[in-house]
Amino acid sequence: MYSLKDLSTMTMLSDRTLRNYLDAGILQGRKENGAWVFTSEQIKLFLQNDMVKSAIRTKKNAIVKDFIVNSKKKGNSVCLIWDLPDADPSKVGRFICDAAGKRDDVLMSFENAGKKNRIILSGSETTVYEIMTEFRRQFPSAPS
Repeated sequence: MYSLKDLSTMTMLSDRTLRNYLDAGILQGRKENGAWVFTSEQIKLFLQNDMVKSAIRTKKNAIVKDFIVNSKKKGNSVCLIWDLPDADPSKVGRFICDAAGKRDDVLMSFENAGKKNRIILSGSETTVYEIMTEFRRQFPSAPS
């Protein structure tokens, strides 16, 4: 199960935007103990909506564009687009949600399209390296 915060982390859409999608019926979920939760299948259906795809694509493109145009970065910075074909999308998605929850100095997004998982990371060189190392530790058999 994924929370609203998890879904926001994966998509980079704001809490308010996700709640608007809930109100419009575009996003399906249920409340548990007063908090919205979503299954992997509900998230998958949500991400297949063309309007949602467009909004997420805009946010993801902004990560890369902002990295390129920002000439006032502090320290060494990295922007990584990491494709992980054939990795389990629910495990990769959960990893990204957990990794983002531990750090506030990196922008992350995750997308699953069929057999392609794409992670975008932008932040300090050290943080991005730590996330990649942690991923490899947790998923040693994931395709390189």
